[in-house]
Amino acid sequence: MWLLGCGPALHPLPADPVTDPDLLLTRFARRTRTFGVLEAEARIEHYGRKGVVKGRVTLLADPTGRLRADAWTPTDQHLATLTADRETFFYFERGAPECLTGLSCPRNLARLLPVGLGVREAVGVLAGVPPVYPASGPWALEFDRRVGAYLLRSPVAGNAVQRLWVLEDGTPVRAELDAPSGRVYRVEFSRFEERGGRRLPMQIHVLVPAERTDLTIRYRSLDPDARAAPGDFEFSCPEGLPARTVPCHD
Repeated sequence: MWLLGCGPALHPLPADPVTDPDLLLTRFARRTRTFGVLEAEARIEHYGRKGVVKGRVTLLADPTGRLRADAWTPTDQHLATLTADRETFFYFERGAPECLTGLSCPRNLARLLPVGLGVREAVGVLAGVPPVYPASGPWALEFDRRVGAYLLRSPVAGNAVQRLWVLEDGTPVRAELDAPSGRVYRVEFSRFEERGGRRLPMQIHVLVPAERTDLTIRYRSLDPDARAAPGDFEFSCPEGLPARTVPCHD
């Protein structure tokens, strides 16, 4: 007797499939220009260098490259604050003898928000827009029936390959970058909801092997058009505490 396993169900092919990669890339690019300051409350779950970390955070993300994350206890007691722009970051943790500052590299951002990417890329991911790098050759296009989305693939500098899965309207659902040495990152977006006339993911999964990042973000609330004052992205060390500059690598 033969025992046959069943694989995952395949999505049907579109009745009138898109055949022009530039059309889908244009629709995708249009999405990157349609969000302002993002404000959110989320649950995060991270598997990394220090084991498993779970908790509640509030987020402010500005597409110009500014980011703020605050961590809270289940009883709404403030635990920590991280602010960053494209150059520097600042971190304060309740009860710590000092504040931390330095370059806003992935390692330093990971002190509170371990996305494993730089500030601009991290802000985009929080808004449902994965990083896409200049192609060094033509884009290939096919419909991936396993995902139910169009798969765009191109070579990039350094003999790497990037893949971007988008729906017909340009909404990204997955992206990944592979270098000759292995996987650089993978981002998946799911549980989409309409917010402000846009389809946005309420769950984000990020894998960055080099940073040992395996992060899941589940939004509880999300406003893609929040109003933020300049001071919302600033935080000063409490009086009496020193600030120590930390490097990007151990």
